[in-house]
Amino acid sequence: MTTNKLGHLEGRLQQLEREMLREQRFLHSFIEQANVMVIALDRDGRVTIFNRKAETETGYSREEVLGSMLSEAFPAEAGNTMHALAEHFKVSGKRGFRCETQLVTKAGLQRRIVWNASCLRDGEEVVGLMAFGDDLTSLKQEEDRTRWFDAMEVLQRFAGKLAHDFNNLLGTVLGYASMLRTEAPQGSSEREYAENVVIGIKRCAVVLKRLLDFGCGGPRKAAAFELGDVVRRAVARLRADAPSGVELAFTPADKAMQVSADAAQLEVALGEVIRNAFEAMPEGGRVEVATGTAFADEAFCGERPGLVQGWHATVRVTDTGPGILPEDALRLLEPFKTTKQERCSGLGLPMAYGILRQNGGWVELAGKPGAGTSVTMYLPLDASRVEETAPKEHGRNGPRTVLVVDDEDALVETVSEMLKHLGYLVLTAGDGEEAIRIYNEHKSNVDLIVLDMIMPRKSGREAYKDLKKIQPEVKVLFTSGFDGQKAVAEAMCQEGAAGFVEKPYHLSDLTDIIKRIVEERSSS
Repeated sequence: MTTNKLGHLEGRLQQLEREMLREQRFLHSFIEQANVMVIALDRDGRVTIFNRKAETETGYSREEVLGSMLSEAFPAEAGNTMHALAEHFKVSGKRGFRCETQLVTKAGLQRRIVWNASCLRDGEEVVGLMAFGDDLTSLKQEEDRTRWFDAMEVLQRFAGKLAHDFNNLLGTVLGYASMLRTEAPQGSSEREYAENVVIGIKRCAVVLKRLLDFGCGGPRKAAAFELGDVVRRAVARLRADAPSGVELAFTPADKAMQVSADAAQLEVALGEVIRNAFEAMPEGGRVEVATGTAFADEAFCGERPGLVQGWHATVRVTDTGPGILPEDALRLLEPFKTTKQERCSGLGLPMAYGILRQNGGWVELAGKPGAGTSVTMYLPLDASRVEETAPKEHGRNGPRTVLVVDDEDALVETVSEMLKHLGYLVLTAGDGEEAIRIYNEHKSNVDLIVLDMIMPRKSGREAYKDLKKIQPEVKVLFTSGFDGQKAVAEAMCQEGAAGFVEKPYHLSDLTDIIKRIVEERSSS
């Protein structure tokens, strides 16, 4: 072979290598910038590709995952079903497949991922798997909630109609039973039988009344009243029903709260919720009732049909019982659904739900195993009747400044308006990286950062570590709507964070802790 031909072949080879490198860089860039999770497995099932979206969605870095089996990186004991990808790969042959798995993130959140997977080949030989995953958790949760609300509407109408018709029938039977009891000789077996029938009918009537309250809330007599007074009276009366070893406490809001509803129905609903808490603690415990206010934004109301955006009065009942699973929060509002089995009928919370819905409100359950349960009742509040005081000024001239960081635009706007209403200056950021940039520019004026735990690009926990590098004494109040993040935030509090507030924001909770943090900083 001549020198010229050899030189031509070397030049062509170099050109092909450059083209191959360009294609590899393009493919790598495409995978990294893809808006879906991309995971690749080799023929043995070990992870060979884990793109940026996968890191963001799972909370794990590629260094933690690459080279591992899926069952090692995402253990089934934690609730993951990611190993299904590898199992489908083993039996799929040369075909692609579609499957759904549950992913438990590093932060402990449960996500539903739908995967479209294709087998990678070298000629006819299958050498690996490429899977593209889309997080459909929110969509599936919305579908589940929609189906639940539709089913509850049907169930409420059915229960209301059934209870109404049976009440009429029982009235007839009760009338005849009462006549038989009157006409039967005193002390006779006939009179005893008739009395037992009357007792049984009255017991049935109590159950039907509860179904009627669930179905349509019964007839309403709405009028304006001060919520704290009604709740105080109800709690005082219910203390007499508290089982031995159970303490019932009441903490009223600082300000009067006028609501327009049926006060008698509200007392019934509150009584059912408190008695439900009693039944959850047969060994004793503590039930705390507190009134307050909360702003229900568009997103919050969108998931709760009938609830109108705006300020609401709240009555929160918290117990120290065994708690509930988060997935049971809606289920326990259904009739005859209970975690206490033989100890109750499963009608107390549904009654409260039906009554609050009829009065334009809502009932929200929250809790986790071993940490008690809280039931929050919402009622529309006339915000013009609520007096809020602006925060006190200390030291530096001018109002205090709060940086609000959250990736939900509607929530940022809502919290900003709340804080501005109380006299604060507000800065906002949509994620952790933007928060760091803004804080760097305004650190001398920012008194507090309200920081969401779960955000794209940089989580609240990661942002907090970077913020402390800028200013070790930075004041951060963590927020999250996920139970799994509370423990993480509490750990951050051990490292100097100022506190943690659960979503949705209750005005009294949020403002009290912000005032405390800001005033502590001002006086230090």
